[in-house]
Amino acid sequence: MRIGVLTTSYPRFDGDVGGSFVEGFARALAERGHSVEVIAPEPREPTGAQRLPPTWVRYLPRPLERTFHGAGVPDNLRRHPSAWLGAVTGPLALAKEARRRVGEWDAIVSHFGVPCGAIGEWVADGRPHLCVWHSADVALAARLPSRALGWTTRDGLSHWTVTARAAARLGLPDPIVSPMGAWASPVVDRDEARRELGVDGFVVGALARLVPIKGLDRAIDACAGTDMTLLVGGDGPERAQLEKRAHERSVRARFLGAVSGEGKAKLLAAADVFVFPSRALGRREEGAPVALTEARLAGRPVVASRSGGLLERVDDGVDGLFADGVSELRGALERLRNDPELATRLADQGRERDRALLWSTLIERAEAALGA
Repeated sequence: MRIGVLTTSYPRFDGDVGGSFVEGFARALAERGHSVEVIAPEPREPTGAQRLPPTWVRYLPRPLERTFHGAGVPDNLRRHPSAWLGAVTGPLALAKEARRRVGEWDAIVSHFGVPCGAIGEWVADGRPHLCVWHSADVALAARLPSRALGWTTRDGLSHWTVTARAAARLGLPDPIVSPMGAWASPVVDRDEARRELGVDGFVVGALARLVPIKGLDRAIDACAGTDMTLLVGGDGPERAQLEKRAHERSVRARFLGAVSGEGKAKLLAAADVFVFPSRALGRREEGAPVALTEARLAGRPVVASRSGGLLERVDDGVDGLFADGVSELRGALERLRNDPELATRLADQGRERDRALLWSTLIERAEAALGA
C-alpha cells in the first residue's frame, strides 16, 4: 500500500526527540512492506541523517520559520511572537503539498488532528484515512466549536488517540486507544554503560524533550541534597536553565543531549529508575510518553506524576509508582533505592504490560484501520 503521512512534527536528525513517535509509526509501516512518504514543515535548523527522510515543506522564508520543531508548537508560540505567522502559513503549505501528491497514495495517516487530520480529510477524496491524536492537538481541538470538528465523522476515517482521556474529551467515534509504540533497545552491558557515562551509585534517568511540561526541574530538586545522580537524555530550550538549576543545587547531573540507538540503550541500561514528573500547563497535559514504554521494555521501574495520560499508563504499586511534587518524588526514589525487590517487581510488571507496544506488533492495528 502507498501511504502518505502528514505531520507537523518530525525528527530533524537521528536522536531528535521531537516527533520521534511519528518517525517510529512511519518506519514500522515501511518495515511491513508499505511505501511511505512523510510530509512535514521544514525546520529552521539544519537537519541530519534520518532512517526515513521526509519531504520538508517550506512555509515561510527560512529566517521566520519558528513555528514547528524544537520546543514544539505550543512552546514556540509562547516564546516567539513571529511563530504565529507559521500557524497560518504552515498548514496551508502542507495542504498544498498534500493535494499535489495525494494521487500517488492509497491511504493517508495524519499525526495531530489539528491541523493535519483536517488537511488529510480535505485531500482524502474517499481514501482510507487514519488520524492520530496526541496531546497538544487534543487541547487545541477541545477549545474549538463543535462545527470545526465536523470532518471527524466521515465513513472511511478512523481515529487513534494515545489516551482514553483524549478520546472522551473529543467525543470521537470508536477510536483505537493506545500509546505510540517503541522499538526494542539494543542490549548493552550495564557496567560498561555506567563506566562510559561516568556514573555510579543510584542513577535516576530521564528521557524527554526539555520543555516545561516535562517537569524535569522537579527531578533536579528531588535529587538535591542526596547522592543520587540524574542522567538526562534529550534536548530542548530549557536545557541551559535546567543545567544551571542542577549546578546551583549541587545535584550530580549529566545532560547527554539527543540520544539514539546505542547511546539511548546505554542510558536505559545505566539508570536504576526513570522519572516522568510531568505537569499540566493550562488545558494542556501530558499524553503517553514513548520514553516510559522504552524504559519499561528495558526493564527499569518508573516513577510518574499523576498528570494526564500518565494516569492511564501507571498502576500505582503494581507496575510503577506515582509521585507528585518534589518531596513525594524524592520519597519514591528513596523507596526504590532501599527496596530492590520492589524495584524489580515493578520493573517486571511494567515490561510485561508494555510488550504489546513494540512497533512490530502495534502497527498491525494501523494496517487494519487502513484496510491494508
